[in-house]
Amino acid sequence: MPKQMPQSIVNPTPQKQQIDGARAALEKLRSIMDWSPKELYQHLEHLGYVGQQETRRRLCLMAYRHVRRLKDHFIKNIPLEQLPPKSNVLMAGPTGCGKFFLAELLFGKILQVPVVTIDITSFVETGYMGRYVSEILFDLLNTAQGNPYWAKMGIAVLDEFDKIAGAGSNIRFGGGGTTKDVSGYGVQRGLLKLIEGGMHEVSSKEPWGNQAEHSMETDCVGFVACGAFSGIKELATIEKDSDFGFRPSRQENRSGGVAHKLSPDDLSSVEIFTRYGFLPELIGRFSSIVHLNPLSRKDLMTILQKNVLPRYTEEFKREGNELSLPKKIMEDIVEKAIERKTGARGLALLLTEYFEEQAFECFGQNGGENIDYPRPPF
Repeated sequence: MPKQMPQSIVNPTPQKQQIDGARAALEKLRSIMDWSPKELYQHLEHLGYVGQQETRRRLCLMAYRHVRRLKDHFIKNIPLEQLPPKSNVLMAGPTGCGKFFLAELLFGKILQVPVVTIDITSFVETGYMGRYVSEILFDLLNTAQGNPYWAKMGIAVLDEFDKIAGAGSNIRFGGGGTTKDVSGYGVQRGLLKLIEGGMHEVSSKEPWGNQAEHSMETDCVGFVACGAFSGIKELATIEKDSDFGFRPSRQENRSGGVAHKLSPDDLSSVEIFTRYGFLPELIGRFSSIVHLNPLSRKDLMTILQKNVLPRYTEEFKREGNELSLPKKIMEDIVEKAIERKTGARGLALLLTEYFEEQAFECFGQNGGENIDYPRPPF
C-alpha cells in the first residue's frame, strides 16, 4: 500500500502559511539592491525617463528612504518608533508631464516592490455605491500575489488625486456644500486612516465573492498621489492679492491655472490645498509636495525619438518594411502635442494617426517596401 502524504503537507496550516509568506517577503526585500538616490536618478535616465530633474531627485530620495526603512525594520529588527516616519509624496502637474510614469518606473521597474496604481475617482465613502478605500489594500495584496507580508512593503500610487477635492471647494463646485460628500471628503477621511498606518481590514466587493479574510498593516506602505490640480493657481492668486480679508469673486478670477505655474512656496502651503477642498490632516501626511513642469520641446523630441518611435520602427520592421521619420514630421508631431496640451502621453496617439494609413496599406503584404510619408493628418 503506497504511503500517503501527511495532511499537514497537503494542506499547510495557517501558521505555516504565515511563516512561509514572511520568509518569502524577507527574501525579496534582501534582494533589492541598495541604490543610492543618485544611482536611482541616473538609472531612471538610463531607462528613458526625460526631464523633471527636481521632482526626480525628490522621488528618488523617497524611494531610498522607503527601502532603507523597510530593511532597518524587517531585517535589522529596529522598531518603527526609532526610525524616521515613512515618506509619502504628492506630485502636482499637468497631464502628460510624467507623474504616473515616474512612480511606476521607479518603484515597479527598478526597485520591484509591489506597486498598485489606483484611479481614485472610482472610490466612494464606505456604505455607498462604488469602490471603498479599503479595496486599495485588496489590490495591493493581489499585486503581491496574495502575500500580505510583501504587500505591506509596497507602494500605492493614487492617480487623479485632485478629483477628490471636497464639495466645499468653490473652484470645483458651484459653492453649494452638502451634508454628505461621499466621493470627496468621505474618501479623504478613509485615505487619511490608511496613510496614517495601523491595522486595516482588507476588503473587496468582487461579485464572485473572492473576499480576503485578514487585515493588513499600512505602517510601511508608501503613498504617492498624483494630480493636475486645475484651478489651484486661482486660489494662490487670491491668497496673495487680496487685502483686509477681501476675496475677489470667482467671476473675477477664471485663470484656471494649473499647479506647474505655482512656486514651490505656493504648493508648500497647506492652506491652499484646504481651500481647494482637502482635509488639512490629509495633506499634512505627505512629507513632500512637488510640482512638475510641462515638458519642453526638447524633452518631447527626446521622448519621441528614444521612447515612442522605436516601437513603431520595430513593428514595421517585423512586417518587412523600413521606417524612418523625417525631422520635420517629428517637429510637427511635437508641436501638435504642445498645442493639444497632451504632453508625452499624446505622442503615441499622434504617431498612430500619422502611420495608420501606411500600416493599413503595407501590413501583411510581405513587406520589402520603403514607407512614403504623406502630409500629417492633423
